[in-house]
Amino acid sequence: MRILKKIGNRILWQLPPSETITGYENPELVDLIVQKTKRLLDQPIAPWPEMANFRSVLDFGGSCGIHYFRAKSTSPEVRWAVVETPAMAERAKQFESDGLKFFTSIAGAQNWLGEPDAVFSEGALQFTQDPETHLADLCGLGASSMIWQRVSLSRNGRQVSRQSSLLSENGPGFIVSRKRVEYQIIRIPESVFLQPIGTTTCCPRKVRKTIVLARLSYFDESAR
Repeated sequence: MRILKKIGNRILWQLPPSETITGYENPELVDLIVQKTKRLLDQPIAPWPEMANFRSVLDFGGSCGIHYFRAKSTSPEVRWAVVETPAMAERAKQFESDGLKFFTSIAGAQNWLGEPDAVFSEGALQFTQDPETHLADLCGLGASSMIWQRVSLSRNGRQVSRQSSLLSENGPGFIVSRKRVEYQIIRIPESVFLQPIGTTTCCPRKVRKTIVLARLSYFDESAR
């Protein structure tokens, strides 16, 4: 499926867009992710053995909870709190269960989850309005493990710009669409990103954190 998605999106990028929609709360984008998630849940889901020892996870920007369903195959009793935009959280409630809940704030997720064993975030931080505050709040939860994937950072200060993607690139799985999505992206400096993660002030229990950083990317405005 990943290979098919990669090849399909590469072909779609060569074609002129049929339309450009704006923002992550656009109803069409939200509906697409919901439908893609439903379709994927009808198929076998790859297990996630790295989540075997976690009992509670806060998933920042976790869409319709597809990561929960992967983790559940390895840890059936895991409790999973997804923090999303109001539009996505509302539509995603149809996927809720005793182990999976959706929230529009980190504080709301923490109230239900308690102190999580892990914080997980994939490709979300840079698309929020205030990544620095969200980063500090996530580090302040006291989780013993933090897993960051697809974080886009800068090397030369805070950089705000516009970015576009194929509509088909959003959400799990692949669907053919020539539409594109445009949204704001805020890249914070690497030093700003690493500072709260590496300090003991964000971990009250004085537990040494396990930090996983995967597929980080860097953007240099001066090189454009």
